[in-house]
Amino acid sequence: MRFAAVVVLALLLLPAVAMAGPPTGGLAAFHRRDFQTAVKIWQPLAEQGNAHAQFDLGVMYERGLGVEQDYAEAMKWYRKAADQGDAHGQHGIAKLYSIGDGVPQDYVEAMKWDRKAADQGYANAQFTLGVNYYAGRGSQQDYGEALKLWRKAADQGDSSAQYWLGRIYKAGLGVPQDYPEAMKWFLKAADQGDAGAQFELGVIYFTGNYGLKVDNTENLGSLDGTNWVTPNDYVDAAKWFRKAADQGDAYAQSDLGQMYEKGLGVGQDLAEAYFWYGLAKKQSPIPDEVIMKIEEQLTAKQRATVERRIREWKPTSGQPPAPAEATGKPETK
Repeated sequence: MRFAAVVVLALLLLPAVAMAGPPTGGLAAFHRRDFQTAVKIWQPLAEQGNAHAQFDLGVMYERGLGVEQDYAEAMKWYRKAADQGDAHGQHGIAKLYSIGDGVPQDYVEAMKWDRKAADQGYANAQFTLGVNYYAGRGSQQDYGEALKLWRKAADQGDSSAQYWLGRIYKAGLGVPQDYPEAMKWFLKAADQGDAGAQFELGVIYFTGNYGLKVDNTENLGSLDGTNWVTPNDYVDAAKWFRKAADQGDAYAQSDLGQMYEKGLGVGQDLAEAYFWYGLAKKQSPIPDEVIMKIEEQLTAKQRATVERRIREWKPTSGQPPAPAEATGKPETK
């Protein structure tokens, strides 16, 4: 279920405002969250034919930032940028078709536009095009093509592509199953803050064997002299689960609750277990008996304190939209 859910989330990716160098003009206003000023700066530039500003204006209309949300207007500006060969605009069109915002959902059309952007080396388009090949949306399912596109995006530092490379090597889809390669890509993505990769690393360290059953550490497997089955490391598991849990990953929150409940890699703390289970329950089913068992061991004051923390908790992600990587294009003519 988690694997399928991430496919859907990948297709919901929003394009970000493009940036070249330190923020100035509209970008500076965007950073200040002064979206109306950003629109006022970009509007005349876009009308003068600046593809970069056209794309940025499309983003504002798509997201409803500084203007009323208007998918048709967003598509208009994305097309103007795309018609000038702008990869960001091409990817913007592809996303609207992938989601069906303002247009009928059409994966074939989405892939057409993402292919144009991907061929220019745009990592976001390479990633989402790979997702469509992986899912068989708009084309025949093709793990090999997905792998090729994700590797191109991953080599540019795209954390989502790095995470999915880890998944595809772990599962052995289109490639021989390769646990060291999977862990390499998970680490790259996790170091950039990807919650899915952080969760995967938590699982790896928690099980110590990538889900493979071994009787003891004498049965450790190896590939080219590198151990790919490691003893359980609950401390590192808790570390990675915590990073993902802090971003709102319900699976990580549930597993972290279990670790606090049992004292695995962390000091046993039933109040903390109650907290993480409570957060996880907001998004995924947690057996009532698990939470009730802990509730019975807490005082009324402890429960009230934890429940207040749950109400007030906010994920570390969910920050305001951030500009994307530099594109080398100026904001003004």
